[in-house]
Amino acid sequence: MVNPPLLCTSPIKYQFANHSSPDYKKNGSGKLKLRLINQRGDFSFALFSGGIAKPKLIAVSNTVQFQNPNAPVYPRLAQGKAWSEVGSLNSHS
Repeated sequence: MVNPPLLCTSPIKYQFANHSSPDYKKNGSGKLKLRLINQRGDFSFALFSGGIAKPKLIAVSNTVQFQNPNAPVYPRLAQGKAWSEVGSLNSHS
């Protein structure tokens, strides 16, 4: 059985709040940059206190999504019937 909060299926990335804003505790603001990869699903961000050992959920962002989540993100190659044949696959799934 899974207990709340039911935020996500798995955390993709995390950063400590003092990574790029060491004074966030003093002034109440900070800035973090994460590079998001199109996973063809929505993202949301969560703020935790307590570190990795005892995380406590503080806040959750609104949902963020790519403008066109189903756009091809990179070409894929597949071997053809002959050893010297390579084909391109453009998957939209």
